[in-house]
Amino acid sequence: MGHITSKDAYKNLEERINWFTQVAPPSDSLYKILQVLYTETEAKWVALLPVRPFTAKKAAKIWNTSEGKAEVFLEHLCAKALLVDSFYKGVRQFTMPPPMAGFIEFALMHTIGDIDQKYLSELY
Repeated sequence: MGHITSKDAYKNLEERINWFTQVAPPSDSLYKILQVLYTETEAKWVALLPVRPFTAKKAAKIWNTSEGKAEVFLEHLCAKALLVDSFYKGVRQFTMPPPMAGFIEFALMHTIGDIDQKYLSELY
């Protein structure tokens, strides 16, 4: 997947986001928001994830990486409030929140300081 350009990564992520019932129509603002929230690698990898809850094992298979590396990456995305995790029957699962009342708002509540929340708010 090394041939995917930055623009492709964010376009693929936008398309992935629009698998939800509530969509985020393509726009310059949406792409700017995605670039604030996601690195190019994050956008590329998240675009490959299923809509339904999934495990680190499933993500590792999709990404063709080890389960340990997938778990670390998924935890990183949870720390950025771009994914949420929960336990179902004792198994940790991850999911992407829908675009409206979802990942943008979660990112605004995220206070670690790695996101320019003022700029993100203006875009939103």
